[in-house]
Amino acid sequence: MIHQKENSFLIIIITLLLLCITLILGACLHIMFEWDLTIIAGLIGFVGAIIGGMITFYGVRVTIWHRDKEIFLSTATSKLLLITTKIEPKYKEIANEALLYSNVFNLDIDYHLKAKRLHELMKRFIYTSYEDMETLYDIMEYEDIKGFHQSLKEMREEVVNESNVQLNDLIQLIQQSYQYIFATSAKLEKKYFQYKKQVL
Repeated sequence: MIHQKENSFLIIIITLLLLCITLILGACLHIMFEWDLTIIAGLIGFVGAIIGGMITFYGVRVTIWHRDKEIFLSTATSKLLLITTKIEPKYKEIANEALLYSNVFNLDIDYHLKAKRLHELMKRFIYTSYEDMETLYDIMEYEDIKGFHQSLKEMREEVVNESNVQLNDLIQLIQQSYQYIFATSAKLEKKYFQYKKQVL
């Protein structure tokens, strides 16, 4: 809101300066070259039309910005509740469970069993994402959707091939996919509070 006021003030100052310059220029032309007042009035009208167009353009931009903000705020609460209470916890649970199979915890389980369980977690993650895909599309930004899809693609390939990779790589793949959902929640919340402050 502060930036919006600063921009409005700047536009008003520039407009007034242009009007003053145009009037002074018109007076100078009339005195120095004895231009007809009709021509000068036409020149002033032309410059005024340009200034009016600039003001209209700025006004449209401000209107669109306010409209986008209103639309976002009208749906943000339900989206935040949805992602924080129903969407994110499911993936967080999978991501946290995957961490149990890292070297940090030193579980008394052999490599193959750990790998098998991590692949099962991947399948669960993929299946859950398919169930939530429509909701995720509605909530996530385009860049995050692209990254999330790429991450899911890598996960699917790993599930199909079950290649002999490091366990930490499998865990990292799950964590990477989860981070897109976590980041979406954080971005949504940040944007919500920014807009709420501007309204206040």
